[in-house]
Amino acid sequence: ETHGARALAVDVDASIVFISEDQRLLRTHWHGEPIATWGEGARVNMSTADSGPAVFELGDQPLRVRYGLLAAGWSGHVCIQSTIEHEQQCHVACYDRAGKRVFSGKCPRSIFTNHRPLVDAGGNVYVADTNVLEGSPAITVYRIDPSGRSVAWMGPRERGGLLGQEELMACTPNGTLFMLGHEGAMRRFGPDGRGQFV
Repeated sequence: ETHGARALAVDVDASIVFISEDQRLLRTHWHGEPIATWGEGARVNMSTADSGPAVFELGDQPLRVRYGLLAAGWSGHVCIQSTIEHEQQCHVACYDRAGKRVFSGKCPRSIFTNHRPLVDAGGNVYVADTNVLEGSPAITVYRIDPSGRSVAWMGPRERGGLLGQEELMACTPNGTLFMLGHEGAMRRFGPDGRGQFV
């Protein structure tokens, strides 16, 4: 099941969630035993399907997803982010342990991204979009709050922001973001989005 997996996250209960090569959304106990993707109990066998739904099409308790990345956040939610744009938007859907979609949102994006989303303890989701169509890569970080509202949180220097080539991103429970670039420069941004050190 894990051969060719496309996304991986560890939930707050230490269970492992991943998207398999055939687009199934699966969960195992931390020691490897297959368990239900949502709720408690054993895993239910899934029928073979040609293709899973895209993130913007997901409802409650999804068992398949196409073109998605995973994040298990400090909020206790598992979030799924689209890796391709739909109508020039990146879509995010967040779920509780029972599989109820607690919120969904979207933000502007370029053609695709391979940056995994981040989630703070307040349930805010951070999505990094790299626009490679205008010369050198320009990174914009969007913040989607639990109401589904999206704002451009941090932008590239080329557009008056503070970000350079920092493509790696990590988040603390209070929403502090750490960004790391190829040349080893790390930046910290506080929960208000302001730079704290370079």
